Amino acid sequence: MKYLARYARNADGTPTGLLVALRNDESAVQFGWSSCDEQDVFSKKVAKHIAIERALKGRHKPVASSVSSVITDTDFIQRCEFYFKEKIIVPAHFIMEENSWANAPKKVLVQEQYPRNA
Repeated sequence: MKYLARYARNADGTPTGLLVALRNDESAVQFGWSSCDEQDVFSKKVAKHIAIERALKGRHKPVASSVSSVITDTDFIQRCEFYFKEKIIVPAHFIMEENSWANAPKKVLVQEQYPRNA
């Protein structure tokens, strides 16, 4: 499966999240993301698995604040438009205000849908 990906990084340059764009089975461009909590160790393998699964399922829940800068980055959106050869419109509900993320329910993303033996 082909997809585009962009890592979100903190001020030190350490990855903290991943945003992917891919074409689903209905040929629609979908986005998926994953984010790592501050006290967790970031895993590219886990991040990729979670982000791709979310994109394939069409789960458009708001993006974590650590990844929101990537979804609003015009370079990434332009790259997606060039790659997928169509205009990309990011759903407004996919982007969450920075302040509202603090009130969102917390989940352990690593355990969400990642098979332990894979």
